[in-house]
Amino acid sequence: MSAKIFSRARESGFFRKWDILVYVAVALIAAVLLAVFLVPEREALDAFEVFYDNERVLRCDLGSGEIAVEENFADAVSVTEGEGGLTVTVTTERGTNVFYVDIGARSVKMTDADCSVSEDCTYMPALTDSGGSIVCVPNRIKILPADTAVQPPVTG
Repeated sequence: MSAKIFSRARESGFFRKWDILVYVAVALIAAVLLAVFLVPEREALDAFEVFYDNERVLRCDLGSGEIAVEENFADAVSVTEGEGGLTVTVTTERGTNVFYVDIGARSVKMTDADCSVSEDCTYMPALTDSGGSIVCVPNRIKILPADTAVQPPVTG
């Protein structure tokens, strides 16, 4: 009797159609569970900070539209108010970066930079939530969400 069972199993193949469907269903369920529990939830952008060479230049609160410029960068920052947003220009010894702050959409986007011919930082996506950043490496400018901004180490 057992010889018949083994010979039938060998003749039917390694996997049957239903076996493969069960394995695929288990893999899909595992992938969905991993995505739900491991992908961090991002919050809307409430505020962001701009850094030059690891020194904070300004902080912008998107709820009120207020921009607080650090004292030592007061001459380096100019703000122009437009329809629905602000255009901020940061000029340092490394170069000039211009970004647009859309108050209604709660986002910030680098729009112009003199860092290189290709202006790579202007192609970075707009900062719209608590994840991500905008970085202009040649000009040493970073735009980070305020809740995730890393302060430079204290030396002394």
